[in-house]
Amino acid sequence: MPIAYEEVNNLARLPFKFFKRSNYVPKAPTHWHTGIEIDYLVSGEDFKVVIAGQTHHYNSGDI
Repeated sequence: MPIAYEEVNNLARLPFKFFKRSNYVPKAPTHWHTGIEIDYLVSGEDFKVVIAGQTHHYNSGDI
């Protein structure tokens, strides 16, 4: 599976890009970017994120 580069364009008034998802996305495409990505799980459990081949498990309230 190819790893895609994600170009992140910041908002004009903010020095970062902000997403709020209310629907669960079971699998996002494998991607990379030069910026820092911070994820916060508001509700739910066992949200899996793979970083550099290592799987991390998140639960409600985890960053």
